[in-house]
Amino acid sequence: MKLMGSLAMSRNNLRRNIGAHLLSGAVSTIGVASLVFFMALGQGVKEKILDPMIRNLQSELEVRPGTITLGPLLLDKPALLGGGRLDDSMINKLKKIKGVRMVYPRMNIKFPVMAYGRFFKKGVSTDLVVDGVDEGLVESDLGKKDAFRWKKGKPVPVVISPHLLALYNTSFAGMHNLPRITPALLEGFRFHLVLGRSYLGGTPDPAKVDDVLCRLQGFSLHSTLIGATLPLSFVKAMNRKYAGREAAQSYSSAILELYSPAYARRVQKEAQDLGLKVTSDSKDLAEKIETAVLGTTALLSLVGFVILIVAALVTALVLSLQVSERKVELGLLRAIGATRRDITLTILFEAGTIGLFSGIFGLLLAWLASMACDSAASAVLGNLPMFPKSIFSFPAWLVLAGIGLSLFSTCIGALVPARKAAGLDPVQALS
Repeated sequence: MKLMGSLAMSRNNLRRNIGAHLLSGAVSTIGVASLVFFMALGQGVKEKILDPMIRNLQSELEVRPGTITLGPLLLDKPALLGGGRLDDSMINKLKKIKGVRMVYPRMNIKFPVMAYGRFFKKGVSTDLVVDGVDEGLVESDLGKKDAFRWKKGKPVPVVISPHLLALYNTSFAGMHNLPRITPALLEGFRFHLVLGRSYLGGTPDPAKVDDVLCRLQGFSLHSTLIGATLPLSFVKAMNRKYAGREAAQSYSSAILELYSPAYARRVQKEAQDLGLKVTSDSKDLAEKIETAVLGTTALLSLVGFVILIVAALVTALVLSLQVSERKVELGLLRAIGATRRDITLTILFEAGTIGLFSGIFGLLLAWLASMACDSAASAVLGNLPMFPKSIFSFPAWLVLAGIGLSLFSTCIGALVPARKAAGLDPVQALS
């Protein structure tokens, strides 16, 4: 029997027993869909969220003044104990370290601050965490030149973290019956800062209280996580005015931009030799999240593998039953000249056809499920800045792997029935 004859017979058998084959195909489809869905999710989160975050963190180091613990208090380490003061002199030393491209200092507001404004027609006032960062660090995030420059007589530019917007949309909005908002709605939002007064800190000097208009320019991953980040020049000037010259001369931290992650270890050692503490909490957290995502993806993908094993067993059962039912037909084929190889190929072609279409439909199902998840995430989180439109990735290798595993599982399941069919004695089968 020629190859085309085996294919034709396989096609006829599939049509004749379509109900049983649909059962094994459905199990294989679910297995492929589960496997590809979870692997695409893990791949997408890694490629679109974690890898860019880690690459960015690997090319940056954050340094702070050294600290010591005194009971419940955390204090700056004095120079006598090897501590380094983070001031302009120290910033210049950091710039001279080999491998450092740029140094961006940060400075905390060192006096009471509160904010007020109208939000969805409601008056809102609250104490606010505020810091200042070198303008050059944030402008690259905003993508606009001079968008973060403070000019006297103009609203003070402000950026916030995209994580803060995510926190609002996922938790705060629902708790207070407020609508979720998009980045476009917030950009340009204006509010007032009251300098020298807060609910918690009171009003240390009533003669030194100012009202400053601010304008939200956009979002930056370099902004403080919970609060607002302003231009360093503004924070310096206000610290000098409200907290004294000393408060405007020391920085809370500095971000070191490196030429390459390869310099990280050397720069870290030299910064520590200067009495500074190098913090890598964000990088460690990102790497731990990546490990957790990969582990969870592997665990969930295991569900797909288990279902594919079940599909192989179902295929074996269905084809074994069909071999028993077609015993006379197969015996007749052997009697008129069909070889064992012909019979084996006929059974394997049937299984391969089931596997191929199961793989294709499984991929389609996984893709539709990913679109539904992206839509649900968009509805819950809103259009977050710096957040990908889709958290799934379907590289070519994953598509081929889905179809290949489907073919493999059904063909493996068909091996025993195929050998059983090929081993039939024509005389016994026809008697």
